[in-house]
Amino acid sequence: MERRNSTHNRRKASTTRKAPKNLKPMNSLAATLLNLLHLFAPVAIEAYSYAHDHSTSCRSWADKGFCHDDDESVALRTKQLCPISCGLLPILVDDSDDSCPQWAASGACEDNPLALMKDCPLSCGHASNLCVDIHPECANWKHQGHCHSNSAFMELNCAASCVCERRCVDKATDCAGWAEANECLTNPGLMLAKCPVSCGLCESTSEEVVDISDFGKCAIWARNGECERNPDHMARKCPKSCGIGAIVCGDKAGYDACQGWKKDGECESNADAMAISCSATCGLCTRIERHYHQVASGSSHDEL
Repeated sequence: MERRNSTHNRRKASTTRKAPKNLKPMNSLAATLLNLLHLFAPVAIEAYSYAHDHSTSCRSWADKGFCHDDDESVALRTKQLCPISCGLLPILVDDSDDSCPQWAASGACEDNPLALMKDCPLSCGHASNLCVDIHPECANWKHQGHCHSNSAFMELNCAASCVCERRCVDKATDCAGWAEANECLTNPGLMLAKCPVSCGLCESTSEEVVDISDFGKCAIWARNGECERNPDHMARKCPKSCGIGAIVCGDKAGYDACQGWKKDGECESNADAMAISCSATCGLCTRIERHYHQVASGSSHDEL
């Protein structure tokens, strides 16, 4: 079992509560009523990052028991590559501590991989966060070249235009299981939109979503309702026009490559290129997410 260092252990000590003793088990009726209340009660989702596996083989590896292999090195490697298939992360996540970027920069994601994966999935490169432009002039500023000439401002405030791209992301934890049950073929309207990676529309979450057919035709077909009437064909030929995936910030070069370059100091020595290729691993995605939190709370006052 992995141990967190004392700094990590202390940060939530003040809020940790012990379970009350002598609790009696609920009877079946009470349990049923509680489940119904949970089912119909509104749920506030405060996470806006999609966790993902790093290999399309993860579901197969998990089914073969590699997540809990007797060889601890095999189990650890499988869990690092397959946090969704191994059941370590839900599909929607966020970093749980403001110190995550600092921990990630100091190498804690490598030193304590499983503990940090759960506490800091975005900072450790296991998730991609949703991006938006938060200024109405972002498209014009991009056209004027400000993504490069004023990158510090534009990366945070015009992330959708300057940093992020529409990428393949599965939006449900059970996508791989549904795909194995042939749901991609029997229920394409839902599955191809919800589970494009598991359904084979993309090789991985690092793949950009682009229309294969003529863009003009794709846009018109989508406007005319073909994405709903003919979901299988349209999702494969016109995925961007049909809104497959999501506009997210994440590593484009892949998990292993980005982790290796980070160890070699490329996040610092080659910052501009790494901000594009390894946005999550090098901390840009986390900075963007933290900026959104500040804007939402009214504590940010950036100007171009």
